[in-house]
Amino acid sequence: MPEHKNRVDALLSLVQENRTTSLSCIGMAKNVGKTVAFNHLIQAAAERSLTLGLTSIGRDGERRDEVFLTPKPRIFAPAGSLLATATGTLSRSEAQLEIVQRTGFTSAMGEIIVGRTRTSGLVELAGPTLISEHQRIQELFVRYGAELTLIDGALDRVSPAVPGLAQSIVLSTGAALGQSIELVLAKTQDRVNRLSLPQVASSLLSVCSRIMDANQTALLSEDLTPCILDVRHSLLAGDQLKKLIGKQTEFAVLSGAVGDGILESLLDSRRQGRIQLVLRNGAALFCSSEHWRRFSAAGGSIRVIEPIRLLAVTLNPVSPTGGSFNAGEFFHRMSAALAPLPVFDLVQSYGQFTRNLATQESK
Repeated sequence: MPEHKNRVDALLSLVQENRTTSLSCIGMAKNVGKTVAFNHLIQAAAERSLTLGLTSIGRDGERRDEVFLTPKPRIFAPAGSLLATATGTLSRSEAQLEIVQRTGFTSAMGEIIVGRTRTSGLVELAGPTLISEHQRIQELFVRYGAELTLIDGALDRVSPAVPGLAQSIVLSTGAALGQSIELVLAKTQDRVNRLSLPQVASSLLSVCSRIMDANQTALLSEDLTPCILDVRHSLLAGDQLKKLIGKQTEFAVLSGAVGDGILESLLDSRRQGRIQLVLRNGAALFCSSEHWRRFSAAGGSIRVIEPIRLLAVTLNPVSPTGGSFNAGEFFHRMSAALAPLPVFDLVQSYGQFTRNLATQESK
């Protein structure tokens, strides 16, 4: 088997070994190789005769980048694949499509339909933007025979990483993100850390879930008795956190987004940051890496109730605007920095991964 095919097959094997039936491919920025990775996974799955469900967060697969006006890799759909896309994309898709279900979901490009490709060919995808609609799409995919759903995430959006959208994610990064390997590595490591936040202890899970389901912000002492804050949104909770956190406070549970102001308040409280911050998932963490570092250095920690399963990172050492990296150096530095997370350059045929992700998931 050619080396390139080995790497692509290894990535799909990683997906299947983790019993993933829905996967979201997300990118750190435009032109980091997300759609290339998406197409490689489609090809590898087709070679294993898997029936695919293909869709996107928003629009993808168009001929030219809408921002940079550069040619984009288009999405190839094998015959027999299921697609969820807007009706406005159908005239630009080369594959012949049979509509099997109208969803009633609306978008700027028309109603979202579920179709099956009668012939293989290039397609344009413009799927729903709401997580709830994607969940319904996946139910329809399964009903019509899909064995693996692949979701192409749009430009640097957080939503494709939310656990409710897909069971696992693959993150793409590359030279388009920065002018040096050091900068790209730092940005990617920070994103990986956010996507890999560990789950709270099982003893906390039930009480934290109830607080978040009620869209509340609360403080917990060691006996887990909640003190509910009177705030409409977690981003506005800073002043109350500083006032209400006492010496017995062990946990701060926030159901919404968390930025720098919240961490500043925790650091300024009577616990001076020595507290565990509990979020719904890593997609809710919007603080700067510097504030996160200060909070951790003070003895604080961050946990989630819905951990995100990040399976692998793919690399693109080439930037369309110049400043490309040496592929070998880029791969070896990224794989060393992100270990034990699997890292692949699917075009240059570099890749290393650990079949057992128990070490990663227990971090």
